Amino acid sequence: MNPEIEDRIRLYCKKCHMDCTNLEIIPLEDSYLAKDKTVKMIFDKNGNVNSLPMNYTYGEQTTKFIGKYSSIFIYASFLIAILFLVLCGLLKKF
Repeated sequence: MNPEIEDRIRLYCKKCHMDCTNLEIIPLEDSYLAKDKTVKMIFDKNGNVNSLPMNYTYGEQTTKFIGKYSSIFIYASFLIAILFLVLCGLLKKF
């Protein structure tokens, strides 16, 4: 990687208040990916910004929340349906 481009990327990331001590710049096919612990940004081959800062937790936390509570909802619905069928069966016997 060209040191001028790396310095340009680091300077921009510092302006965006990214954690430059943990900054990792990964060369991709036709761009660079700069990431720290919480944010990712994409730069072109010249070091110009191609994307807005993307926060890791934006998608991950929502997915974890929905996955966890939707599974609880599905299990609870299944148990309620079984209890309802059992109670209906018991009422028909009497």
